[in-house]
Amino acid sequence: VYGDFNVDVYQEGKRADVLLDWADLNDLAPYVPPYPTSLRGKRTIDYAFVKDIAMDFHPPASNPTSDHLPLISVINMKSRQNLHGMNTHWK
Repeated sequence: VYGDFNVDVYQEGKRADVLLDWADLNDLAPYVPPYPTSLRGKRTIDYAFVKDIAMDFHPPASNPTSDHLPLISVINMKSRQNLHGMNTHWK
C-alpha cells in the first residue's frame, strides 16, 4: 500500500502511533524512504506498507510538479518462471 499518509512516523508521536498500530493489526510493515518526501518541510509523509517483501527507494532524478517528491521503488522478487520479453524495432 503506497500513499500520502501525511504522518511522519519518526516525528509525529501519537498520530504515528495510531497509524503504526493499524499497520500492526494488518500485519504490515512501513517502508520509509531515506529522504524527506514533503517539499514544504523535512518530513517523510509518503511511504509504503508491505507484507513479506523487501523493497528499496531511490531518490527521484528530476524536480516534481507537486509539493511531494515521488516514490520510486524497487521490489525485490524471485520468480520460478523464466519470462522472456519481446523487443520490437519499428522503422
